[in-house]
Amino acid sequence: YPRTQRFFSSFGNLSSPTAILGNPKVQAHGKKVLTSFGEAIK
Repeated sequence: YPRTQRFFSSFGNLSSPTAILGNPKVQAHGKKVLTSFGEAIK
């Protein structure tokens, strides 16, 4: 999606599901988001 690529351009290659799943920056961001969400619902 063009907006995703624009907002997350620093994440590098987001051209395919495989590239996204293997991207360490995406994984770190997901961990941060889920950790924050978990803290919010406590």
